[in-house]
Amino acid sequence: MIKLKLLQSAKSLRDLSIILGFQPKAVSFIVYKYSKDRLYTSFTIPKKSGSIRTIRAPCPELKNLQSCVSKYLQDCIDEINESKKITHTLSHGFKRGYSIVTNASVHKKRRLVLNVDLEDFFGAINFGRVRGFFITNKNFSLQPSVATVLAQIICYENSIPQGSPCSPVVSNLIGHLLDIKLAKIASEMKCTYSRYADDLTFSTNKQQFPLELVSPGNSPHDWVVGERLERVIQKCGFQVNSRKTRLQYRDSRQDVTGLVVNEKVNVPAQYRRRARAMAHRLFESGSFQVEKLSIKDDGRAVSETRAGSVEELSGMFSHIAMVSQYNNDVAIRAGIKDLRGELTSIEKVHRDLIFYKSFYANPMPMIICEGKTDNVYLRCAIRSLAKQYPSLVTVEAPDKVRLNISLFKYSKLNSQLLGINGGSPHLRTFITDFSKAAAKYKSRRSPFPVIVLIDNDKGAREIFSTIKATTRTTEKIDGSMPYYHIAQGLYVVPTPKLNGALESKIEDFFPVATLSETLDGKKFKAENEDLKADEYGKHYFAEYVIKKKQGSIDFSGFKPLLDVISTIVSQNIALQMSAVVHQVVVKK
Repeated sequence: MIKLKLLQSAKSLRDLSIILGFQPKAVSFIVYKYSKDRLYTSFTIPKKSGSIRTIRAPCPELKNLQSCVSKYLQDCIDEINESKKITHTLSHGFKRGYSIVTNASVHKKRRLVLNVDLEDFFGAINFGRVRGFFITNKNFSLQPSVATVLAQIICYENSIPQGSPCSPVVSNLIGHLLDIKLAKIASEMKCTYSRYADDLTFSTNKQQFPLELVSPGNSPHDWVVGERLERVIQKCGFQVNSRKTRLQYRDSRQDVTGLVVNEKVNVPAQYRRRARAMAHRLFESGSFQVEKLSIKDDGRAVSETRAGSVEELSGMFSHIAMVSQYNNDVAIRAGIKDLRGELTSIEKVHRDLIFYKSFYANPMPMIICEGKTDNVYLRCAIRSLAKQYPSLVTVEAPDKVRLNISLFKYSKLNSQLLGINGGSPHLRTFITDFSKAAAKYKSRRSPFPVIVLIDNDKGAREIFSTIKATTRTTEKIDGSMPYYHIAQGLYVVPTPKLNGALESKIEDFFPVATLSETLDGKKFKAENEDLKADEYGKHYFAEYVIKKKQGSIDFSGFKPLLDVISTIVSQNIALQMSAVVHQVVVKK
């Protein structure tokens, strides 16, 4: 337990700063010199209940420090769990490998589900509790001076603030005693217990919950937390929010942290229908509306309709996909075959949304490389040559640049829904089906192009055949042209052939000295197949040579390629703008 032992050995602010990777003066300045008014920015957001939640966002310097503290503490927790061979948890919130899905899953197929909410969960954890925990907890046992500094970094106005990167992990540390006590009570009464932040859930297959946990209130469907349960919660320093106590029966919808658990963990049908309807409106008109709570000047929370964003709609579909993926993984672990076959109806809409966002209404030029490593090469090259390609990158400061292009992200979800996994076969299908996929949308198309970048070698021959068949051209397609326009703003760019070479690949643009870099005595092999013991492949080359040493690498060899990409971007935008101007003139 290296990190925990280092933390336990610290005796001062200086020691703690060095462990966290900060200059002691910087930490001292943030903790003791910074004006309290500058440390946090406060704002409110409405809750579904109609009340408001106060968020306190730390300033960038403090947020960076708190993020490092949060990660370090989480690493310490992982070390503790590993040493004690702890493989499960009672708290599922803000923990690596856990989520609202894992929290809900332990309460599936139960006769009764009880939800209990804690009042002002973060606010109940004050400076003294945080400092005292780090001193007295047997796993940590820190020096009082170090515990004091940690509590000063973590707390604000005598509590852990919502908005701080530290608050989630600290709340779990402080709430662990509550979890132990409640799990013990649940076990005694043949119930299951779990917690996600301030949401406590109990479930059972018994005919009724024991009165120690919950009892009927004064009106139907009104429930009151049992005296024993409330006593334990209060003894651990928390309070029950009596307005949110709910008992759910099997013959009605049972939900835990927003997910239905009657048979399997699932997103509520109403949520899926709403996401689908929003997506269809977006595809038809280019916009959609959402209902959101907002805070009026008099403090009232009211429901209003406003324009929705593609990002928040993507978040909704990602939430649905996360739950679906969890169920599929559970089925595989249970020995049931992979449940994923043909895409479900909601997955098809999600696929169309990703295509819309990435390739139809893309907010900037999109480049699809043949794999993840090519993304690293191209990103580093564009950054290095930023001043020469203003259409591809904006220099905001001498040491800060912002890319004006997007690089398609190869992910498990994109592979599953779009069928794009890198390599020629998937790219051929993408090129063939592009126009048909784009024809689904009725809204205005983005002025920015989609560029498929391929190596100009033997592996590209099938793609060239696909281009010829798709465009129905009589011209020869052999990679000799700088680029090929397919349709609907889609272009294919073969890597330029250098110095009369018959073939080329993207690695050819690096200097010989860079390609000759050794890692642990191994040499780079660009083919990335059948690697010998003294060779390493593209992944290590991209991560530990190109990415790590990009500041000292000569990327000038990429200019012929970036010239082509820059030309496509500039010409395509100019054509779109010309079309818009023409439409305006015609209307007049």
